[in-house]
Amino acid sequence: PTHPTHRSTNNPIIRLFHEVKVLQQQLAAVEKQNLALRSQNSEMANNISIASMSWQWALSVLEGKTQHDLRNADFKYDIKLKTLRQEESDRLNTVYWLLAFTTLLSLASLL
Repeated sequence: PTHPTHRSTNNPIIRLFHEVKVLQQQLAAVEKQNLALRSQNSEMANNISIASMSWQWALSVLEGKTQHDLRNADFKYDIKLKTLRQEESDRLNTVYWLLAFTTLLSLASLL
C-alpha cells in the first residue's frame, strides 16, 4: 500500500496532525455549546427583565389602589366623624332644651 492509514502509522507528525484535528473538533463543539449558553443566558436576561417590568407595573397598580383605598377610607372616616359630632351636638341641644323646659316648669309651679 502506498498510502499509510492513520492507525497503522507510527509517524509522529501524522499523529500530531490527527490530535490537532481532534482538538479542533472539540474546540468547535465547545464554542458551539458556549454560543448556545450565551443565547440561553440572553433569553433568561430578557425574561427576567420582562418579569421585573411586570412586577413593577403590578406594584404601581397596587400602590395606586392602596392610595385610592386610603383616601376613600379617610373620606368615609371624615363623613362618619362629622355625622357623630352632629349627633352628639343634637343630643346636647335636646338635653339643654329639656333642662330649660323642666326649669321653666319648676319655676311655674312655684308661682
